[in-house]
Amino acid sequence: MPSKNVQASKIRTYKFWLLALWLLIVAISFGINDYQINENALSEAHLTANVHYQKDLLYRKWSSVRGGVYAPVDSNTQPNPYLNYIQNRDVEINGKPFTLVNPAYMTRQVYELAKQSGIISSRLLSDRALNPQNQAIGWELSSIKELKNGVDHRDTLVEIDGNPHLKVLRPFFTEKSCLKCHQHQGYKEGDLRGAILISVPMKDINERYAAQETKMILALSGIFLLGFILIYTGGSKIEKDFIKIATAEKSLTESEQKIQTYVKNAPNLILLIDEKGIIQFTNRTDDGSDPNNRIGKSVTEFITKEVGDSFVNALANPDEIDFNKLYEYQSNKDNNTIWYENRIAPIRSGGKITGFIIIASDITERKLLDDKLKNSLAEKEVLLKEVHHRVKNNLQIITSLLNLQSALIKDDKMVEVFKDSQNRIKSMALIHELMYQSGNFSHIDTKHYLSHLVSYLYRSYCADGERIKIVYDIEEVSLGMDIMIPCGIIVTELVTNSLKYGFPDNRDGELKISLHVLDSNRISLVVADNGIGVTDSQAFTSKKTLGLQLVETLTGQLDGELSHQNSKEGLSFRIVFRKG
Repeated sequence: MPSKNVQASKIRTYKFWLLALWLLIVAISFGINDYQINENALSEAHLTANVHYQKDLLYRKWSSVRGGVYAPVDSNTQPNPYLNYIQNRDVEINGKPFTLVNPAYMTRQVYELAKQSGIISSRLLSDRALNPQNQAIGWELSSIKELKNGVDHRDTLVEIDGNPHLKVLRPFFTEKSCLKCHQHQGYKEGDLRGAILISVPMKDINERYAAQETKMILALSGIFLLGFILIYTGGSKIEKDFIKIATAEKSLTESEQKIQTYVKNAPNLILLIDEKGIIQFTNRTDDGSDPNNRIGKSVTEFITKEVGDSFVNALANPDEIDFNKLYEYQSNKDNNTIWYENRIAPIRSGGKITGFIIIASDITERKLLDDKLKNSLAEKEVLLKEVHHRVKNNLQIITSLLNLQSALIKDDKMVEVFKDSQNRIKSMALIHELMYQSGNFSHIDTKHYLSHLVSYLYRSYCADGERIKIVYDIEEVSLGMDIMIPCGIIVTELVTNSLKYGFPDNRDGELKISLHVLDSNRISLVVADNGIGVTDSQAFTSKKTLGLQLVETLTGQLDGELSHQNSKEGLSFRIVFRKG
């Protein structure tokens, strides 16, 4: 007896340390998950800031490439006093005053509109600002100095009006077109002009991730509680096994009575049947009748015929029954359908199956919830399909407006510019059209899309349908819309360039579009023709057209590499990019 008590004391000690270890494991898991959730929230905010930063750079680039734009003078747009040294800063058009709006002026007005709308706000900053409103101070000034030393961005968390915000500072550099307004400050092409400060509200982001954190806490609490119960009850059982003196003598009848009491009061429906499906015992019925009235009857009398027939076939071949599988059947009660989920376990005697135990759980509520979820999913798919349809329609409206406007233009070059813009929009509209038609809202069949796009471009630029042969060598692969939109615009630019300039004087030729998967994460896109090529390859690469600039910019957006080959056999472009 004393040795048993000593062993029980050791077990209690082991149980204590095991519980402490389990608590430590759950605590570490909580810390790791909490850290990851916070990092995910910051990553989402950084991604949002980067999207706005790239958008702002495109705004500035668009305006700076055009040397600024002229806007009517009104209460919101006054002549910029910091541009009074610019010749023709103020002009009159049709008797109305217009003033030059340079990229910084335009961007600042856009930022003011964004601030009034209550969305993500931005600011232009510089350590040598023309406009004092753009002068960096404090953290902003020190951060710009770090950007000059090669740091790609700086960020900090602050509170604005009592709400947390992530401030991200990213650089912008002096381009050749910027020197019109800033050369007198001593800037050269490639110099750091300043920075763009994006303030991302963290309230909504934090609330979303706080919900994840709450779920994580509840899950870890449940895991800890389950482990605690298992460790404690398991340790207690072992402890009792060592300290118990003798098991109480119980008769077989008493044991059977206790088992029957447990079975009758169990929350699930329990059936004992023989190998022919005849009920030997049931603890309850689904319609509330006396369970004894079902003893001796076939279980198939109380389920649907379809399920009953399959059940009989399964009982006739018990060796083929998957006892790990859950079987469902439905029953009717008060004209209402009740769904049950069954688990079947065999009863063996001498190695032979002599009967089965069936435990049925009422899953009616789960079935109803599944139906609601399916209906909700169907509604969301319809809504998403409608979104793609409306986006496609809006892009087609824009294309039609450009077409109407181009009809009023007498300059052939301007008409070509409008036509190129229409085709770029068409490349995006076609993606939404194919998504709408296919019902797949996450990926696009590249072969189907590119063949449709190139066919449209061919009809747009070539009146003679037999002169240029189009060859497709496109591997069947599905890509997301974020990859296919820039890819489609790239193909539009390269195919348009080939059709317009590669085959002058009604020359015959061949245009080939190839797309192949190189490995698990890289794709090769080639647009090649056997036209006249480029006579001066060096001038071609140094004097870039808008189309070629678009191709290079979008290739960078795809994290890809662009190369070209020019020869007497024609011109070929190759882009290698990642799947995503």
